[in-house]
Amino acid sequence: MRKNLDAMTIGLALFSLFFGAGNLIFPPFLGMVAGDKWFLGFVIYFIFDIGLALIAMLAISLNDNKLNNVVGKIGQTPAKIIGVVLMICIGPAIVIPRTAATTYEMLSNSGVISGQGMLFFTLVYFAIVVLLTIRPTKVIDIIGNFLTPVLFIGLSFLIVYGIINPIGEISSVTMVDSIVKEGVTTGYQTMDVFGGLIFAGIIISSIISKGYKEKKEQRQITFKASMLASVLLLFVYGGLTYLGATVSTKFGLQVDRTGLLISITNGLLGRFGAIALSAIVSTACLTTAIGLTSASATYFNKLSNGKVSYKILVLLITGASITLANLGLDTIINVAGPILNLIYPVVLTMIVLSLVPKHNNVFVNYGAVLTVMGISIMVMLYRFGLGFDFINKLPLMDIELFWILPAFIGGALGGIIGELYRINREKIIRNKNSSKPVKVN
Repeated sequence: MRKNLDAMTIGLALFSLFFGAGNLIFPPFLGMVAGDKWFLGFVIYFIFDIGLALIAMLAISLNDNKLNNVVGKIGQTPAKIIGVVLMICIGPAIVIPRTAATTYEMLSNSGVISGQGMLFFTLVYFAIVVLLTIRPTKVIDIIGNFLTPVLFIGLSFLIVYGIINPIGEISSVTMVDSIVKEGVTTGYQTMDVFGGLIFAGIIISSIISKGYKEKKEQRQITFKASMLASVLLLFVYGGLTYLGATVSTKFGLQVDRTGLLISITNGLLGRFGAIALSAIVSTACLTTAIGLTSASATYFNKLSNGKVSYKILVLLITGASITLANLGLDTIINVAGPILNLIYPVVLTMIVLSLVPKHNNVFVNYGAVLTVMGISIMVMLYRFGLGFDFINKLPLMDIELFWILPAFIGGALGGIIGELYRINREKIIRNKNSSKPVKVN
């Protein structure tokens, strides 16, 4: 009984960690562009969002709960570099400025604030972030613990009401060439895989603090908690994707993602409902920004061995976030796309390598990771118009899974090279031993 209660508590906490308010803008847009193929788009999105995030958590748990053991498959220095890249992505480069841009657009689209003062808004927004990050307060925990259930209940009502009273007909025409590709790239944009790598340690530490010392018990509770969080996220993301599909005849690709969510809410619950949702989501964005700013500053403070103070790092992170937030939400999403398409294949390859049985042939890791890294760089350069036309012929290129076959080929070639190296090394050792003079008594 106690295990189940603990699993439920941790499952709700995990749901809160993954349930970023910014993520709410992606499923409705996916449903809108997919039309009557919304369910296919949602399934692919869920697999490449929460599905991969749970696999990332599993990889951490199987590797002594250490991030470096997962991302350090080709050495500790690359592990530090990848760790820095991950933290920059979920921190000042993408996610933190995205919370501010999402908040601004939610409030301006619902008419709560003027749509002309983004710079002033972001200065006030990040002033609050700095104040509550440098001087931690229980207010954030209280708001976070209160907002998660309120937001979930509000969205549940919105989804159920939208299913019973759909806004419009679902279009039979899709707005994109590939629903599968759209689902994959949308899953990448949430960056929940990166979150899974970082959240796993938090969850495992929480389980251990509750007195569960055995690995078997820890994995049982982690599994139950993950299943609870997954079911809740499945309902919310699936429902929002469906709501997006119900307005697929009313909007086109030019609609911004926050405007779409506000329009759906306004159409179902009226202006008051849209304003209430905007306020709740905006406050949730603020708490997310505070949490990520604190986590990023703490990470880089430890990385510098305390040479750069926590407070200075908070100011640097918020300064960078203000600059990027003022580019606008669509620009942040568009810029993040190529970056994530470069990083994701490498990180996912390392996660897969972390799940396979341990082996002594490190060349397998080098071959797989370096090949995927090289292919990903060429794909990025190709999309910027810098040659590499053969990229279009890569298997699964049309659904953004171009890295899978190169990973297998690179790993296999690396394994062969490693095996040849081992055989040659053993041969050299044998020859040295056989050439030693025999001592006669």
